[in-house]
Amino acid sequence: MLSRTTPWTDRIPSRASAWKPTQPPVACGALGHGHVLRELMGLLQVLDLAHMPIQSINPLKNACGWDKEIRVRGRVTQDRSVFRGFRVALEEDATKTVIEWFEPGQGGVRAEEGACPWSANISGNFSYQVYVREITDEVGTSGVDFDNNEAAGITQSWVHPGGDFTDIVKPPVCPPVKPDGSGECTSATCRVCPLRHPECPKEFLTNCTEVAVNLDKIRPVIENSLRPLGSYMKNSERYTLWTTCGLFYTANRISRNRKVEIRPPDRDGGWASVPPSLNPSGADGKWWTAADALLLKDGAAGTVALKLEGLAEDRNNVYLINVVVRDEETGETAPYNLLTLQYKTAKYIPPKLESPDIALLVGIGSTLGVLVLAFVVAALLVHRGRMKRRAQKHKRSGGGGANKVRAFVPD
Repeated sequence: MLSRTTPWTDRIPSRASAWKPTQPPVACGALGHGHVLRELMGLLQVLDLAHMPIQSINPLKNACGWDKEIRVRGRVTQDRSVFRGFRVALEEDATKTVIEWFEPGQGGVRAEEGACPWSANISGNFSYQVYVREITDEVGTSGVDFDNNEAAGITQSWVHPGGDFTDIVKPPVCPPVKPDGSGECTSATCRVCPLRHPECPKEFLTNCTEVAVNLDKIRPVIENSLRPLGSYMKNSERYTLWTTCGLFYTANRISRNRKVEIRPPDRDGGWASVPPSLNPSGADGKWWTAADALLLKDGAAGTVALKLEGLAEDRNNVYLINVVVRDEETGETAPYNLLTLQYKTAKYIPPKLESPDIALLVGIGSTLGVLVLAFVVAALLVHRGRMKRRAQKHKRSGGGGANKVRAFVPD
């Protein structure tokens, strides 16, 4: 046992002798209460909590200078002005979403030297898992349950739920929608619908297809009621996507081909029911390292990025995304802060006439006007010259006299 007179900063084990679990890292579901208690008691025998901070129990989770936010890189957008917006083909980055995050200990405000001695127990050898869950139906559409397929006589129908914001998107703020999906806004009147309902926090597509509400538009309405939007996203009765175990049990994850791997339901055994041919890494899944081509690591910036593929974005789909990082030497895991991502379904937007475009149109019009005027003047001068030469030629030939009579002899 360490002497109580020894400074606690000298009691932190070196990186080489850092505390490690008594068993290899296992899936979240395999950690029973007894196992956790044994691990914790073993750790408390190493740490003298009277002289060592509680953060030493979870050094990775409490890494200093760590920005835990997950961010979305902006897509390459097409210029919407009339002339500069013309493109033959879209670049790849214009059709994909890239998320990025800082590695532990990066991106935040650096602590003073000696303020985080538990950092000695963070190896720097990290691996990651990315979890995804779609909550478009929970966010909702028009505040009523409706089914377009059923109205069209299609047997395999799909109901679009009213969602969590029914009190906000109901009439008269938003246009009314009937249970069959019909309503005031149709493909013929869709362009004027946003003008009639400027406060409606929805995105009206080109044909007024009902899609999920716009979270950016609904955020100020929610926060004015003193309830933050995050409280809707963090609904523990449906999912828990802000803890390691919650992600393991209630979310899907990114597979080895960047696509979403759907978690089987609990009645089928969850991740453990996935056959080894589809998931060689077992129930715990594949942990991605910086050496894998799946991740894009920027060592200078301290960030890791992932390009998402296979996520639907046909009705302003909403996804909750989180990342779990694991220290490969100690087996400790820590989640990042939950990201709410909403795709914007493509819709036709008339191009705008900006100042450069107007100047270009004026220049082109002026140039064309000058050219047309010059052509008309030149044509008049040429025509006048031809008429003058023809008159002179006719005069020299003696023709055209007023007294000269031309005889007509019939056949």
